[in-house]
Amino acid sequence: MLEFCKSEEFLAAIFVLLGQLGRFGIDDGGYQQTGVAELRCSLSRILEASITEKRSIPTQFSAVGAVLNLLPFNFEEIAGHRELSQDASEYGYVMQVKKWFSHLSMEQQAMSFDLFR
Repeated sequence: MLEFCKSEEFLAAIFVLLGQLGRFGIDDGGYQQTGVAELRCSLSRILEASITEKRSIPTQFSAVGAVLNLLPFNFEEIAGHRELSQDASEYGYVMQVKKWFSHLSMEQQAMSFDLFR
């Protein structure tokens, strides 16, 4: 469904909604609950596609925010220079967010810290 969405605003809203729905699942059953893990995986694939398709920065921020909602780490831990355990099942998602962050301009990086604080 998301691949056919041409409206960046609508797509960004969907990401925000999915991230919030995922938080409800985490509150109910934890980070490793099957539904949460599947949603995290799906959002990760969508995030990767939104980066390679050069979606707008607000859409990318919304996708990253949705993924962050499903991780047990905050953005400062991920994007900062803090070393996170490679044993965590979420390590691949953490690395994806780090990779996304590294491709942003300095201004966009500063905005992302303000947004995800």
